[in-house]
Amino acid sequence: MRGNNKATPSATMRTSWSTDPTVCYSGLLLICLSPSLGGLLFGYDIGATAFAISMITDASATAGSFATQRDIQTSWWTSLPLSHATEGVILSALCLGALLGSILVFPLADRLGRRAEIRIAASLYICGAALEVLSGTWLKYASQSVGVGCLFFGRSIFGVGVGFTMHGAPMYMAEMTPPSMRGSIVAANEIFIMLGVLLGYAAGYSVSGNNDHWFHMYAWGILVSCPMLLLTWYVPRSVRWLMLCSKPEEAFMSLQFLYRDSSKAELEFKAICCQMEHQLSLSKQGKSDRFILSASMKRALVIGLGLIAFQQVTGQPSIVSYATIIFQNAGFRGNSSVWLAIFMLCVTSASVAVVDKFGRKTLLYTGCSMMLVALVALSIAFCGYSLDADTNGQQQGKPDTRQFVILLSMFVYIGGFQVGYGPVSWLMLGEIFPLEFRGQAVALGVQMNFALNFLVQLAVPGIQDGLGLSNTFGMFGMFSVLSLIFIRTYVIETKGLSLEEIEQQLQLLTKQEKPLQPSETTPLIDAENV
Repeated sequence: MRGNNKATPSATMRTSWSTDPTVCYSGLLLICLSPSLGGLLFGYDIGATAFAISMITDASATAGSFATQRDIQTSWWTSLPLSHATEGVILSALCLGALLGSILVFPLADRLGRRAEIRIAASLYICGAALEVLSGTWLKYASQSVGVGCLFFGRSIFGVGVGFTMHGAPMYMAEMTPPSMRGSIVAANEIFIMLGVLLGYAAGYSVSGNNDHWFHMYAWGILVSCPMLLLTWYVPRSVRWLMLCSKPEEAFMSLQFLYRDSSKAELEFKAICCQMEHQLSLSKQGKSDRFILSASMKRALVIGLGLIAFQQVTGQPSIVSYATIIFQNAGFRGNSSVWLAIFMLCVTSASVAVVDKFGRKTLLYTGCSMMLVALVALSIAFCGYSLDADTNGQQQGKPDTRQFVILLSMFVYIGGFQVGYGPVSWLMLGEIFPLEFRGQAVALGVQMNFALNFLVQLAVPGIQDGLGLSNTFGMFGMFSVLSLIFIRTYVIETKGLSLEEIEQQLQLLTKQEKPLQPSETTPLIDAENV
């Protein structure tokens, strides 16, 4: 079979998608826009809430200075106790909501469809943001429990929408885009998340002059959620999901949305039909054990869930939380968060631009190595170094050598994460599972992501108190070493392969056979007979 010189249809399509004038790139743009807006809103809420929490606590701290006996009513946040627990409750609501959303979508994914998930996510975004605005407007003079409860409930609903988005968006784009462009398009969702963080920081910075205007940032998020929702009534449903649901007529119409030439859409449709028939034949030939936790899925589960786990336990949530304090100690002003978001956006954009050129595994190696170097430097630099001392004003002024090393290491670490784990983990999670299990597998990945995110953020303060910052970063460095070993041992390269060819390669690995290279893959169908 390997000696067959006939070109595979997927190989032909790889060279034609990016240059074929019959492809409707405006249709492709619309298909990618709605799920990308979901990622942008996720990032926007992260950035906006960072400023909202700061503005609420600042308002509470300064309220006593301006209060007079003539004050009849005060907003609930001006009398809110300055408690880390209260801040944690508000901040964790998004993560807990996203975890709940990923649990809800697990049994419903293949029934709803990818487009319906994005539609539900947009609706939840609007409802959640509306409650966040309500807590700062109509409920402004309510009790603290009502105000905080409404804000928490709104962020939780918004978080459920994030869970649906992080599940449906990468699958929808992966199933609707060609192999030659799939890596860049799906990974571009990370760009929109980083762009959202930047816009959230910028929105917060623009209203930070008045602490009572924190809810305005959430109102602006509603304006973006509306076109995201409306687009889901214009773009088609996923081609491969429709084929999975035995709806070939609608699947062909979805392909026509992407092609100017109906003959080209028909050729692509026939190729997908033959590939689906090939998968069906595999399921009928003694494959009764094929379910999400079966032995045949072991390799894909290890790769997908392993990448999600290592992107969390290497410290990304906790290290980023220290960024603003460290930058302030290094001499930066209040807009340091904006500059950080700009840097993350630039690095992510560069990574997405080359993911289909250098491959997933190369970016993972590069990014994880950068993180390891940065973590070692941070561990050394934090020996005998106290953030609290600097925060209290003992080292104000020009940053010293140690502070410069910490600053540089922070940029290297964050850059490494955005090169590797940031865009690649979610891209591969949407690639490596067979169509019939992809919905459940991505749901498991989203659940693990937000569960570990919550646990890491919850555990790190205690670990810091027990081990100190230097040893904490050293521990993250050890996890980075383990992640490099994991990438070398388990992760496969999916660059240039169709989703069906990736499944075939993983099946060969499960049987402990030598994996095929993209140019050697056994043809699924004969191009001359299509």
